[in-house]
Amino acid sequence: MDSITYILLSQLGIAVLYLLYKLLLSGDTFLRAHRIILLGGVLFAYLYPLAYSPNLHAHINTLSGRYNVELPAIEVSADVLSSSFTLFEIYLCGVAVGLLLFLVRLLSIIYLRMRSTGLYVEGVKVYDPAIDVMPFSFGSAIFVNVKKYEAAMLRDILLHECAHVSRLHTVDLVLGELVVILGWFNPLAWLLRREIRLVLEFLADARAVVRTASAKDYQYHLLHAAQQSSRFFQWGAYFNDKMLSQRIRKLNQRDSHLARRCCYLILLPASLFMLCVAYARPVTTTQPLAAVSENSVDKALPQFLHSDADLMNFIVQNLVYPEQALKDKVEGRVIVQFVIDIDGNVQSPTILRGLTPECDAEVLRVVGLMPRWIPAQQDGVAVESNFVLPIMFKINE
Repeated sequence: MDSITYILLSQLGIAVLYLLYKLLLSGDTFLRAHRIILLGGVLFAYLYPLAYSPNLHAHINTLSGRYNVELPAIEVSADVLSSSFTLFEIYLCGVAVGLLLFLVRLLSIIYLRMRSTGLYVEGVKVYDPAIDVMPFSFGSAIFVNVKKYEAAMLRDILLHECAHVSRLHTVDLVLGELVVILGWFNPLAWLLRREIRLVLEFLADARAVVRTASAKDYQYHLLHAAQQSSRFFQWGAYFNDKMLSQRIRKLNQRDSHLARRCCYLILLPASLFMLCVAYARPVTTTQPLAAVSENSVDKALPQFLHSDADLMNFIVQNLVYPEQALKDKVEGRVIVQFVIDIDGNVQSPTILRGLTPECDAEVLRVVGLMPRWIPAQQDGVAVESNFVLPIMFKINE
């Protein structure tokens, strides 16, 4: 599978995950399920494209009177000198910038930890930074300006950050950053990262509020900490006004009815649909060629001249990369299907998966130039067969 196809399929998965979660699931109070779905959904989005298989293999359909035959893709290349960036190179530049910013933020946390004073507050080790920062945690480290908060507020802050540490929320944070780095061009990837962060805050709030003396005081402390804290450095905690209001609303939301869990059933057909998108093939087949004996293949399958290599050489020697496609730097796969009749003639060429009108027309032209084939046979009698031929257009720069 080419890189562009993988990127597009994975970002399609990210988009579907965000839309399903935001529209159907985010309104309930099943917070642990939210975290599992977001983490599992992200992993699924980057794994399901691996089911995509562009290398077609020869198959025989023994249940019908006509054979369906597919060959591996034939690549047609053109050498072009160009100094301009390709789309993939632009994508890699965006990923590189994202990784660089991510590394800078990691190094800034390491530097902040080195410049902070380690001490214990109510049995919890914290790092008191030399600068004014918003309370946050990353990994097992909790950063808070201890002297800035009164005892009750500091206790609630520590309960919240300890919930982040004990539940390994940093894993989710890093995964959210990678979603944005790999999908920097996808606006829904940025929105999904925000949902991941928000769910972590919901979970930490829910765990902290049951251990605090007063739920109302805890909410007051959230507001007070946001007003007093500097916004210069924030990664582990996200106290922007809109997110803070959402957190308070979630704390006061009544528990969702268990019947709402029925909405989660939509995830199964959605996952199957995504797999079908990735695994879609132009022709349905039943019995692999590998299961057919060598003698039966020689007698059954249609044959171009002496071997499949002759067919590939014929395509490469006769197909011309369209000038407009070269100018537009068009690359990709054209899949053409045609019928080989009982006399070996090529009939009814049809484009199953096109690329551009110029590339499609060139493929049809070359197919029309093919000499007679040796027709397929069944029980010693010549029969018609469908032949599917993938042709890859590729520019070598």
